[in-house]
Amino acid sequence: MVASFYRALTHFVKLRLVDGRLHEERTPLSACHHGPTNTVRLRTTTHIEWSMLRLAAQVYHLHPVDDRDAIQKWDTHSLQVRACVVLHAVGFFSLDIQWILRWRSMAFVSYLRNIALLSSRQNWAFNKALGMPLLC
Repeated sequence: MVASFYRALTHFVKLRLVDGRLHEERTPLSACHHGPTNTVRLRTTTHIEWSMLRLAAQVYHLHPVDDRDAIQKWDTHSLQVRACVVLHAVGFFSLDIQWILRWRSMAFVSYLRNIALLSSRQNWAFNKALGMPLLC
């Protein structure tokens, strides 16, 4: 895990050397270096999905042909939805999320959840079901 994180940071540092306009808070998560033109480009959905499918197959020991249905559950849409929720939970605004994750519309807003509110409601429901007093 540490080695993977280190490689990601090293990769980002190299991208900044190619294009000094890149910033850790404003650069889309899918930026990569295109060697032949020595430019920074955005990865396409096809690139990202291929990487996800390959990673899922490796992590879960799935065979690319025999377990094709299981592997297909790992698509870019599910990644984008999860990323929206995480970014929102740590304080990013809707327009930031739209730009970082390259959403063309504001449709992603329907995936955002108020995690603190949901947690509070869940605790209240459990306490009520167990007959425990609600402590606020």
